[in-house]
Amino acid sequence: MSSNNMISNIFSNPIISSILLFRAHIYSIISHLFLLEPTKEYLRELVQDPILKSVPTRYPESELKRSTVEFLEAVEELLNVEEQQLIDVWAEYTRLFIAPRPIAVPFESVQRGGPFKGKSWEEVRERFLEDGFILEDKSVLEDHAGVELEYMAKTCLRSYELLNEGSIEDSIRILERQRRFMEEHVMKWIPRLCDVISQNSKSSFYRTFARFTKSFLEEDFQLLDELLTYLKLTS
Repeated sequence: MSSNNMISNIFSNPIISSILLFRAHIYSIISHLFLLEPTKEYLRELVQDPILKSVPTRYPESELKRSTVEFLEAVEELLNVEEQQLIDVWAEYTRLFIAPRPIAVPFESVQRGGPFKGKSWEEVRERFLEDGFILEDKSVLEDHAGVELEYMAKTCLRSYELLNEGSIEDSIRILERQRRFMEEHVMKWIPRLCDVISQNSKSSFYRTFARFTKSFLEEDFQLLDELLTYLKLTS
């Protein structure tokens, strides 16, 4: 069987639409948890989330399966603790990302060895302007991990909309820009940031969240190549 036929057997447009929505949903979760402390209400949403719970079956032979299971176990455990322990997790969020000397600075410019609001920030900001991505929360910068991942979620949704409208070439263009953004920005620093979190956090919630995030990004980077290959063959 030719490689073209093999790819066509794996994917179809309805399946790709489903994958794009899945990717958008997971990116939204990761983005949210980089930007905000977890509330009890949000934790309840996570343990009941059918899309998040489907990850192990979607990736049965991968590190992502194990890291997702561990993350969901940590979420469920956090739901059953005393209020003070949840407050401790909020304090850990501050220690990791906000404190005067945060353990895991969540800004690309700093993580890549530059100054605050450095070259990486300028590049990301320019990319967002080109793609019409509006930063809703003006209290954070464009190169914050949560914002870059929010961009990934929003562009997944835009690609999905275009695909369903029959604009396959425009959908491909969005995914190609996503691919470049991951290559030039996301994958250059967020997996390394996740390593810092998993190695230094006092909280099992944040350690498992970091491992889940890193393994998802690694799998998604590969999946994106496969999606683009299929769409280009069928457009």
